Amino acid sequence: AFDVPELIEINVRHGENLYDLARWAGVAIEAIEEINGIDLGHPLKGGQALVLPLTTEQAERLTAARETHATHRKDAYLSRRGGLVEVQSYRMKTGDTIWTVARRSGRLPTWLIKAFNPGVNVNRVRIGQRISIPVVGDMIPGDEPCAPPSPDEGC
Repeated sequence: AFDVPELIEINVRHGENLYDLARWAGVAIEAIEEINGIDLGHPLKGGQALVLPLTTEQAERLTAARETHATHRKDAYLSRRGGLVEVQSYRMKTGDTIWTVARRSGRLPTWLIKAFNPGVNVNRVRIGQRISIPVVGDMIPGDEPCAPPSPDEGC
């Protein structure tokens, strides 16, 4: 029995592009462009729906590659910001959006908040709903870097 491709809809995640999605799935970019009426010259947007012709094996490979990419992206971002210090729980208040909470929480990108809240539809958070907010190293006030007055003196 042959594994016949089915048209599978995915939602593009922030930071993904057509080239990577095609490569991860083992599908020609041209096939994705044609099915979706798009072209490589227009960048994909986070949340954008795409239809991909995938066999079961290709769908599994794509899912694994997307998770690896998302984990690497999150880890690289956290590393640049001084590492993950802790994860705090935050209760949404009147007027809060994921964007405003992210801005107040150390100017974090919303995709990072989404990464720490995989079961939450961040476009439909409710007042009183609890979300997880990462605290990164560069948000913690620390000692100033050591600058000895002369090379002979230590810190």
